Amino acid sequence: MNNVPETLKPVMSLIVYHSESSSYVEEHTIRELQDNKFTFGPGKPARVKLLGKLLEEIKGIDKSKYEFKNFIPSNVVRFNLKDQNLNLMWLFKKSVRELTFSETNQIQNKLKTIPNLIFQIKNGELYVYAYKLDRGLKTKIYYAPFHNIYNDGKVCMGNAKIDWNISDLEELIIHIEKMFFNSKFTHLNHSNFKNNINVIWDRNGFNDNANLTSYNKFLKDLI
Repeated sequence: MNNVPETLKPVMSLIVYHSESSSYVEEHTIRELQDNKFTFGPGKPARVKLLGKLLEEIKGIDKSKYEFKNFIPSNVVRFNLKDQNLNLMWLFKKSVRELTFSETNQIQNKLKTIPNLIFQIKNGELYVYAYKLDRGLKTKIYYAPFHNIYNDGKVCMGNAKIDWNISDLEELIIHIEKMFFNSKFTHLNHSNFKNNINVIWDRNGFNDNANLTSYNKFLKDLI
């Protein structure tokens, strides 16, 4: 090992697996044998705290207040911090939840089917989109069929405020989803929907993906 001081010994190895749509980092402990030889231990998923510590030591960067306390959840598709600016994107699978609409929309407030969604935090703003099938970076994007969302996907928060003091990103994701779904859906901010979403929501929601309107973009265009 060239340029490595003799006082330093290898103790761990990181192996990065990468495809077009995802990455995976595995850590292996290294044991020293006789005659200055070494052997690799079994691999296991790299710990987030370990990777963060290594970045601090190698690059000398400041520790961000945002981190995943445990492993990065499998539904997270992007996590990036640049100059302390959080860019976080995750998938939300189709589910049934009770939603609240303003009286002017004439929609019954009851359990509704919510389509697959993509949540994104970017530049301190919340964006929400819809999708049908998860195909990695080639996932086709659709307009999130909700009131209070602009045609670029940005959510009109109204009086609701994201608590940016939540440093555990798993907790922040839960907080944002809860805040979004518990808000009152009041008005449409664009007219790009191919169907009347008020009628669809009044019929129990978006169980049929055919009612979604294409955004003419892919997941890779959001990154």
